[in-house]
Amino acid sequence: MNTTNTINFLEKKRLNCHDAEIADRWQKLQDLYVKRLWHQLTLELNSFLNSDFSSREELLEIYQQFISDIELRISPLSLVEISLCIVKRITDVEYSIHLLEGVLEKVSKDVESIVLCKTAIGRAHLARNDLHSVKKIIDETMALLNEIEGVTPVHAQFYDLCSRYCKLQGDFSGYFADALRFLGCVDLKDIALSEQQEKARDLSISALLAKNLFNLGELLVHPILRSLRATNDEWIIQMLLAFNKGDHDSFENLKPYWKEHIELAENESSLREKLALFGLVELTFHKPANNRILSFKEISHFTKTSLDSVEMLVMKAFAHGLLEGKINQVLERAEMTWVLPRVLDLSQLAELREQISNWSDKVRKTISNIKERSPEIIC
Repeated sequence: MNTTNTINFLEKKRLNCHDAEIADRWQKLQDLYVKRLWHQLTLELNSFLNSDFSSREELLEIYQQFISDIELRISPLSLVEISLCIVKRITDVEYSIHLLEGVLEKVSKDVESIVLCKTAIGRAHLARNDLHSVKKIIDETMALLNEIEGVTPVHAQFYDLCSRYCKLQGDFSGYFADALRFLGCVDLKDIALSEQQEKARDLSISALLAKNLFNLGELLVHPILRSLRATNDEWIIQMLLAFNKGDHDSFENLKPYWKEHIELAENESSLREKLALFGLVELTFHKPANNRILSFKEISHFTKTSLDSVEMLVMKAFAHGLLEGKINQVLERAEMTWVLPRVLDLSQLAELREQISNWSDKVRKTISNIKERSPEIIC
């Protein structure tokens, strides 16, 4: 399309517009185009297309009559972003994929643009539940993402796609990891409250149901959970706190809530086993580092596990990498030598502070004894 045709198209749109404000915006687009101010034109066009002024047919007309003329004059990333403004307003998924695949060919030399465009195509496949195509795109795009330096909005779009894919697949561990990566790439202020609450719920449920996830501290200190406070879902925060401390009593008190949640209710036995593992870690954490010996009876009482199941519980903790040590079957006790490092909440930090303080007092007493008995060693 030549310049004259483009100017005529913009002029025609302005003259046929009955809304003075929108007519002014058509005029501004025309002025920026004539002056060849491509960056300013890109910003104005993005803003213009995000407004609710046009129908699907008009959007497609803009793409074919205007954007197709400037696509080689603006940056590849801007071309993708403008195309996404149009695609998100089109309900025809097949046409959206067709349009984006055409854009992908035109930005094939810019990695960031490729990733953003492929991610958008993946979301379109996800909308029609074509999970095989989504997985293929994720695998192809992951390698390209590693070539992009730093953290960009493109990363956020990609991790959002990955988390949505994992959610549909029932992959709780994958969803938890990718959803947290997504949140690490965005500002919560840019996310609607309803979406924050949905993310917080899904993250919490995934954290509870993921079989190999035993560190809830990162989620508990994340501001996304604040969106659930003073709502009907605030119990989920209490549930996370109960698991983080291996608190069986709180878990039972919350039963009227979690029993109403289908996925949690269906996985009650797995939840109780996971809670017992959290309890074992918490019990070990409270022991002095130089004397982490736990009797089977002590473990049974704290974790609400039958005495004949304690040994298996300890072995599972070893297998998950939560603890290290050995089991003394003769004396019926577990001797722990290491606890998995984790993010601690305020009460656990207070406990750790007390342990460090006690250790510091012992060190001072030892130094004092050495000074009294063998002063030449200190000197």
